[in-house]
Amino acid sequence: MFAFDLDGTLLNDSFDISKFTLGKIHQAMDKGVKVTISSARIPTMQQVFIGLLGIRGPYIASNGGLILNSADKTVLNDQPIADPVLMRLCHLAIETKLHLSLQTMKNIYFTRDNPRIARLEHYNHVAQKYGYPRAPMQVLDSDYGNYDNSPTYKVLIHAPEEEKFQALASFLDSEEDLVYTFSEANLFDITRRGTNKGMGIEIVAGYYGIPLEEVCAFGDYDNDIPIFEKVGTTVAMGNSSKNLKAKAEFITDFNNNDGIGKAIEKLSRFF
Repeated sequence: MFAFDLDGTLLNDSFDISKFTLGKIHQAMDKGVKVTISSARIPTMQQVFIGLLGIRGPYIASNGGLILNSADKTVLNDQPIADPVLMRLCHLAIETKLHLSLQTMKNIYFTRDNPRIARLEHYNHVAQKYGYPRAPMQVLDSDYGNYDNSPTYKVLIHAPEEEKFQALASFLDSEEDLVYTFSEANLFDITRRGTNKGMGIEIVAGYYGIPLEEVCAFGDYDNDIPIFEKVGTTVAMGNSSKNLKAKAEFITDFNNNDGIGKAIEKLSRFF
């Protein structure tokens, strides 16, 4: 089985899958290789790629906070952040004036003027190009009063300033029920403790009855380390973080240079 991270890995910087890479994946699938997505994105921001790949089975969302089956829309596992813990985190973000997004199963709530909104618009452009619906979003009031209290599976906070970075890290380190990783520099991916892509791939591989040593994971950043530590074969992108490259068995080309397609071409002798 191949497990693909999306941003910086399977997707190029235009948030799309190249024809070359998509063709190589489909060739592998024709030979019996299962395919899944292992992403920090919420489910609604993955649908176009699930469709392009032709995935009919489980996939990982929210860094493992959600495992869903695309074939029948069932939830195989969900690990939402507890409400009291979430409220403490929100209060900290308000007090320290940090941009935040609350990510539920279907919706993303952004602080006003959050620069991450542009990334969602890029996804929606790609989704519409392929005939898929736009991913929903809502801008939060200054006190988050319009948040509807839906179960939240991931909180994303960008803390580029050193003082705010350290304050947030110190708060998170003191919270027993939260864990954080990074999907970009200074971008905190915050989930319920015990949640990560490594846990997610155990569930997906178990669903198919595939031993973890027969899973090949592809990634580009630190939030992919837990899955790299679980599976038999690991491929880091040329644009990967140093931390992930140190965990990888193979390093392929950049995401903008068909790194995934080229890696599959070299791995094809094994399937």
